[in-house]
Amino acid sequence: MNDSIYDTSAEDLKKSLESIDKGTFSSLLTNLISKYRDTDFGPIIRNVCRSLAIEEGYFALHADEKSYLLYDVQFHLYSSSHPVQSDQEYLDAYPGMIAFGDGELKTGGYAPDFIKVWFDTRLLSGDIIKGADRLRFSDKFLKTFATRLQEFH
Repeated sequence: MNDSIYDTSAEDLKKSLESIDKGTFSSLLTNLISKYRDTDFGPIIRNVCRSLAIEEGYFALHADEKSYLLYDVQFHLYSSSHPVQSDQEYLDAYPGMIAFGDGELKTGGYAPDFIKVWFDTRLLSGDIIKGADRLRFSDKFLKTFATRLQEFH
C-alpha cells in the first residue's frame, strides 16, 4: 500500500481552519477579549492563527514570528486584566488560553520551552518591563505591537 493513503494532513488542516474560523475561544480567552475595549482581538487572533496554519500546513505555535505575535496577544490580554507578578505566574496561566483551553479553537498542546524563551526574550529586550505593580509591555513595544496587529485586522 502507498503511504499516501495514511496521510491525513490535508484533512487535518481543513479541520483546523474550520476550528480557527468558527470555533469558540476558551472561556479564559473569551473573558480577556471582552474586557479589552480598545481593540477587537477576536478577529485578529483568528486571522493570525489562520495565516500561521496555512503557512505551516497545521496549527501549532512555535518560535516563529506569527507564533510570537500570538504569544504577545495572549500576554497583552492577560496582563491587561490580571496583574502578573512573575514569569511563572503567567506561564501557569498560559495553557488555558489557546493551548489547552476549554474552547474549540486550540492547539491541543504546546512546548513550555517556547513560551519560556519568548518570555525571556521579551524581558531581556525590554519589551516586557516591571511596572509599579506588575509585569507589562513597555510603551515602546506597545506601539510596535499595534502596528503589527494592523496586518491582521
